[in-house]
Amino acid sequence: MILQLSHSSHSISQESWEKVIKTFKNQIGSNEFQRWFTDIHVDFINGTCFMLVPDDMSIAWIEANYLEELKAILPLVGDQHSDVNIVFKIQDYQNKAADINTQTTSTLVKNTVKKNISANDIAGQAELLAKKKTTKIKRCGLNPSHNFERFVVSDHNNFAFAAATAILNEDSLTYNPFFIYGNSGLGKTHMMQAIGLELLNQDLNAKVLYTSAENFTNDYVQAIQSNQLDNLRNRYRNLDVLLIDDIQFLANKTKTQDEFFHTFETLMNSQAQIIVSADVSIHDLKQLSPRLVSRLSAGLCVQIEAPSYETRLAILEKHLASTKHHIEKSCLELIASEIKSDVRNLMGAINKLLIYVSLQPHQDFSVETVNNLLQDCFQQEKTQLKLSANTIQKTIANYYNINFEDLVGKRRTSQLTLPRHVAMYLTRELTSSSLHEIGHEFNRDHGTIIHACKAINLRIKDEEGFKETIDFLKNKFT
Repeated sequence: MILQLSHSSHSISQESWEKVIKTFKNQIGSNEFQRWFTDIHVDFINGTCFMLVPDDMSIAWIEANYLEELKAILPLVGDQHSDVNIVFKIQDYQNKAADINTQTTSTLVKNTVKKNISANDIAGQAELLAKKKTTKIKRCGLNPSHNFERFVVSDHNNFAFAAATAILNEDSLTYNPFFIYGNSGLGKTHMMQAIGLELLNQDLNAKVLYTSAENFTNDYVQAIQSNQLDNLRNRYRNLDVLLIDDIQFLANKTKTQDEFFHTFETLMNSQAQIIVSADVSIHDLKQLSPRLVSRLSAGLCVQIEAPSYETRLAILEKHLASTKHHIEKSCLELIASEIKSDVRNLMGAINKLLIYVSLQPHQDFSVETVNNLLQDCFQQEKTQLKLSANTIQKTIANYYNINFEDLVGKRRTSQLTLPRHVAMYLTRELTSSSLHEIGHEFNRDHGTIIHACKAINLRIKDEEGFKETIDFLKNKFT
C-alpha cells in the first residue's frame, strides 16, 4: 500500500485523500513516488500528520527532496485547513496502531505547515503540475500531439508498436537500442515521440531528449567552435532516454560519428534507453562507421511500412475525432483512396480540408466539393506514385544537354555534378522511393543522395534565381 490513510482519520474522506495523493504523485513522478512512499502509514491527529516510515534513510531523503511538496499538499486534507505538523518516525509495522496514539510524546522530526488554503487549491495544484509538464515536454524536444492516443496501430506498424509497448512496460532494457526504419512520412517520428511522452507520464523527472541527427551534428559543430564540448557531452550523456531521428544524416561525417559513438557507449553503459530511426535498414547505412552500425545492430530493428486503405481511413477518422468539426465519411473515404504513399501526405490533405471547413462552417462539403478542393493534393500523390527515377534522369539529362549514361555513370566532372545533384534531388522530392532505392538508380549509396539533396537546398537558399529553375523543372513532371 502507498501512503495508506489510517482508518482512525474520520475527519478526512478517502476520496479527498486519493485526490491529494494523485496530485502529489504527478508532481514528483510515479517512479520516485513508488520508490520512497511505499508502505508509509499516514494519520492526522489534532492537526498533526504522522508519517510512519521504514528507516532513517527514508526520513532523511524525504526531508531533503520532498518536504516542500508535502508542505503544499498535506494541508489540503487537514481538518478545517488548519496548521499541520509533519511528523516522521521509524515504524514497527506490527505495532503500528499502538504507536500512533503515543506519537506526540516520542522524539519526532516536526515541520510546521502554516498555510490557509481555499477549496480550489487541489485544482490549483493540478494546474501547476500541467504547466510543469508542458515546460518539461518542450525542454525534451517533444510534441505533445505526437502521443499514442493519436497513433493508429495496424498491420503496417503493429510489430513496431508491440516493441514500443514492451519498452514502456519492461524494467529491463530488452530492446536496446531500438531501431525503427521505413520511408519518410510513415510515422517513425510519431512513434518515437509517443514513447518519450509516455515515459514522462510515468516519471516526470525522467531525463528524456528527442532530437534529430542533423541537430546533433549542428550542436557538435557549434560546441567545437565555441570550445564547449563539455557542455555538449553533459547534455547528451546524462540521459535516461535518447531518441534520435534520421540517423542516416550522419553519413560521411566522420568526426560527428565518433562523437555520437562515444555518446552511445556512455548511455548504454549507464543503462539508458536509446531509440533511433532511419529511412533505411541498419545494414543499408553504408556510410556509417562499422563499429556504430555494429552497436545499432545489437538491439531490436523493426520496419514501418506504408499503411493499407483501411489504416489510412482509420487515421483520418481518429484525427477528425480530435477536432470539433464534422466531415462525411464518404469524403474521408475519398481521401484515403487517393492518398496512398505516406501518412504525412494523408495528414496534409485532411488538415487542408479542415481549414476550409473552419472558414466556411455552413458549406456543404460533398464528395465532389472535397475532390475539387484537394485536387492539388491528389495530383501530387499521382505524380509521386507514377513518376520514376528513370523519367526524371532522362528529362534532366536533356535539359542540361548531357548524355543519360554520363548522368548515371561513374565520371566525376564539374559539368556533371549539378545535373546529377538536381536529378537526385527531384527524385527524392517527387517520388516515394527510399534513399536506398534512389541510390540504386544512380549507382550511388544513399549517403551521396543525402549530400546531393543538401547541396541543392543550399543553392535554392543562397543562389538567386535557382529556386525558379527547380520549380520550372518540377512543373515538367506535374
